[in-house]
Amino acid sequence: MRRRLGSFERAQVATGAAAPYNAVVALRLSGGVTAAGARRALARLGRRHPELVARIEGRGRRAEMVVDRDSPSLALTVVARTGEDAWRKVVQDELAHRFDPATGPLARGVL
Repeated sequence: MRRRLGSFERAQVATGAAAPYNAVVALRLSGGVTAAGARRALARLGRRHPELVARIEGRGRRAEMVVDRDSPSLALTVVARTGEDAWRKVVQDELAHRFDPATGPLARGVL
Protein backbone atom coordinates (compact mmCIF):
# COMPACT_ATOMS: atom_id res chain seq x y z
CA MET A 1 0.00 0.00 0.00
CA ARG A 2 1.26 3.44 -0.93
CA ARG A 3 -0.58 6.69 -0.49
CA ARG A 4 0.12 10.40 -0.34
CA LEU A 5 0.68 11.85 3.11
CA GLY A 6 -2.15 13.41 5.05
CA SER A 7 -1.75 16.64 6.99
CA PHE A 8 -0.56 14.87 10.17
CA GLU A 9 2.11 12.92 8.30
CA ARG A 10 3.25 16.01 6.38
CA ALA A 11 3.66 17.82 9.70
CA GLN A 12 5.74 14.93 11.04
CA VAL A 13 8.05 15.05 8.03
CA ALA A 14 8.28 18.85 8.10
CA THR A 15 9.16 19.13 11.79
CA GLY A 16 11.51 16.12 11.82
CA ALA A 17 13.96 16.04 14.71
CA ALA A 18 13.34 19.71 15.58
CA ALA A 19 9.87 19.14 16.98
CA PRO A 20 8.77 15.49 16.83
CA TYR A 21 5.07 14.99 17.34
CA ASN A 22 4.04 12.26 19.76
CA ALA A 23 0.60 11.53 21.08
CA VAL A 24 0.37 9.34 24.18
CA VAL A 25 -2.77 7.59 25.31
CA ALA A 26 -2.82 6.10 28.81
CA LEU A 27 -5.42 3.42 29.51
CA ARG A 28 -6.37 1.66 32.70
CA LEU A 29 -7.11 -1.95 31.82
CA SER A 30 -8.57 -4.62 34.05
CA GLY A 31 -9.15 -8.32 33.71
CA GLY A 32 -5.66 -9.79 33.81
CA VAL A 33 -4.07 -8.41 30.63
CA THR A 34 -0.96 -10.42 29.75
CA ALA A 35 1.99 -9.44 27.58
CA ALA A 36 1.09 -12.22 25.12
CA GLY A 37 -2.50 -11.01 24.93
CA ALA A 38 -1.38 -7.40 24.44
CA ARG A 39 0.99 -8.47 21.63
CA ARG A 40 -1.83 -10.35 19.89
CA ALA A 41 -4.07 -7.29 20.23
CA LEU A 42 -1.38 -5.00 18.76
CA ALA A 43 -0.80 -7.40 15.86
CA ARG A 44 -4.53 -7.42 15.13
CA LEU A 45 -4.68 -3.63 15.44
CA GLY A 46 -1.80 -3.29 12.95
CA ARG A 47 -3.58 -5.56 10.46
CA ARG A 48 -6.82 -3.64 10.83
CA HIS A 49 -5.18 -0.19 10.64
CA PRO A 50 -2.12 -0.55 8.40
CA GLU A 51 -1.16 3.12 8.73
CA LEU A 52 0.03 2.31 12.27
CA VAL A 53 2.75 0.01 10.92
CA ALA A 54 3.66 2.30 8.02
CA ARG A 55 6.84 4.16 7.31
CA ILE A 56 7.27 7.43 5.43
CA GLU A 57 9.46 7.35 2.31
CA GLY A 58 10.78 10.40 0.53
CA ARG A 59 10.87 14.08 1.34
CA GLY A 60 8.53 17.03 0.94
CA ARG A 61 5.81 16.70 -1.70
CA ARG A 62 7.22 13.38 -2.86
CA ALA A 63 6.86 11.67 0.52
CA GLU A 64 4.52 8.69 0.72
CA MET A 65 3.10 6.49 3.44
CA VAL A 66 4.25 2.91 2.74
CA VAL A 67 3.02 -0.40 4.14
CA ASP A 68 4.36 -3.62 2.67
CA ARG A 69 5.30 -7.13 3.75
CA ASP A 70 8.58 -5.79 5.21
CA SER A 71 6.75 -3.42 7.54
CA PRO A 72 7.53 -4.22 11.18
CA SER A 73 4.73 -5.11 13.57
CA LEU A 74 3.73 -2.83 16.42
CA ALA A 75 6.24 -3.09 19.25
CA LEU A 76 5.25 -3.77 22.83
CA THR A 77 7.48 -2.89 25.76
CA VAL A 78 6.59 -4.41 29.12
CA VAL A 79 7.40 -2.23 32.14
CA ALA A 80 7.17 -3.45 35.73
CA ARG A 81 4.62 -1.49 37.74
CA THR A 82 6.38 0.02 40.74
CA GLY A 83 3.49 1.94 42.24
CA GLU A 84 0.09 3.52 41.69
CA ASP A 85 1.59 6.48 39.79
CA ALA A 86 4.26 4.57 37.82
CA TRP A 87 2.32 5.23 34.62
CA ARG A 88 3.18 8.95 34.84
CA LYS A 89 6.91 8.28 34.30
CA VAL A 90 6.10 5.93 31.42
CA VAL A 91 4.03 8.68 29.76
CA GLN A 92 6.85 11.21 30.22
CA ASP A 93 9.38 8.78 28.75
CA GLU A 94 7.13 8.01 25.78
CA LEU A 95 6.62 11.72 25.04
CA ALA A 96 10.40 12.08 24.79
CA HIS A 97 10.89 8.87 22.71
CA ARG A 98 11.01 9.86 19.04
CA PHE A 99 9.66 7.78 16.18
CA ASP A 100 11.80 7.23 13.11
CA PRO A 101 9.32 7.82 10.28
CA ALA A 102 11.68 6.35 7.68
CA THR A 103 11.71 2.89 9.30
CA GLY A 104 8.32 2.78 11.07
CA PRO A 105 6.12 1.67 12.61
CA LEU A 106 4.46 4.95 13.59
CA ALA A 107 2.88 3.51 16.75
CA ARG A 108 3.99 1.36 19.68
CA GLY A 109 2.64 0.07 22.96
CA VAL A 110 3.79 -0.09 26.58
CA LEU A 111 2.20 -2.44 29.11
